[in-house]
Amino acid sequence: MTLNPATEEILNEYDIMTKEKINESVRRAREAFSDWKKDIHNRADSLYAFAREFRKNRENLARTSHRKWGRQSKNQDLK
Repeated sequence: MTLNPATEEILNEYDIMTKEKINESVRRAREAFSDWKKDIHNRADSLYAFAREFRKNRENLARTSHRKWGRQSKNQDLK
């Protein structure tokens, strides 16, 4: 569970992961990394795509970060 420490508002709740689910996630991540590390162009494309998405969602990410840490924003748009 994620709480806003300033208000104690529940921001998100999460399912408990089983050992099997964790192991499957780790296996899939290792498999993806194995392919990803072989091709520098694929890596660059992935990182540029991530950066584009990050920029597109920066307002929401900032708002989420402020709520998670219980901070007030000086930017009224982030409240």
